[in-house]
Amino acid sequence: MLSSELKKAKEAFVDRVDPNSFVKFESNIQYLEKLHSLLEKEFKIALLTGEPGIGKSMLLKQFQQESKEGVYLFDKPFFDLEEFKEKLKEVLGVKKNLFEEVEEKISTPITLILDEAQIYKEEFLEFLRVLADTTKVKLILSLHSLNDETLLAKEHFKSRIFTTITMKPPSKKELEIYLQKRLFLFQAYDLSSLIDKKLTSFVYNFTKGNFRETNRFMYKLFDIMEYFEQNKPTILNPKKISKKFLEMTALDLGYLK
Repeated sequence: MLSSELKKAKEAFVDRVDPNSFVKFESNIQYLEKLHSLLEKEFKIALLTGEPGIGKSMLLKQFQQESKEGVYLFDKPFFDLEEFKEKLKEVLGVKKNLFEEVEEKISTPITLILDEAQIYKEEFLEFLRVLADTTKVKLILSLHSLNDETLLAKEHFKSRIFTTITMKPPSKKELEIYLQKRLFLFQAYDLSSLIDKKLTSFVYNFTKGNFRETNRFMYKLFDIMEYFEQNKPTILNPKKISKKFLEMTALDLGYLK
């Protein structure tokens, strides 16, 4: 097992939001299809929810990349409403009165996607509601969860929410596909072939399919293996990832005590 292969494997699991690293499997294909179907429908607000690290940001990046013109993704949250208004004017080609010019200039509704929407305060969300009411702008808001405490759950918002797409953790089989394809994408072909049901089940037991936690686990696993490859190479089996390395990873990350 070459050190270069292990370096590629580590690179494969650096936690990043890059559509070039997006791995398709059954459930996230379905999420993409639901998002694309929204573009053909009339609505004001749609929500994408799911726990942190479940892959919402990556899914939205992929969706935006696959979409035609008229879909804009704001993947970084705005901490100031005025900053958002100025950015919106830039995107829409508006110079002065935002709402008047939106009504005049936009003939075909555009779609704005805002990630991390759970951080936005009441004033910001109220602005988004008014913007959606122009019917010239459709909004897709991504957030961690939707509960009775959030402004979005209030009646004047609920009446404008067309649908909620809730992302759930992948199945064990889907996570196995994710691990294999992610390694393959980064040309760690030999290691990709060593990912099996047993190894995936071990990882899933701790990460529950959460991609952020899974990436963290796999990066540490290959980091440990790289150390042994450089210092005690006879311990490595080129045909199998030893359970000992998996246990060492779980210990190092605090999953086992």
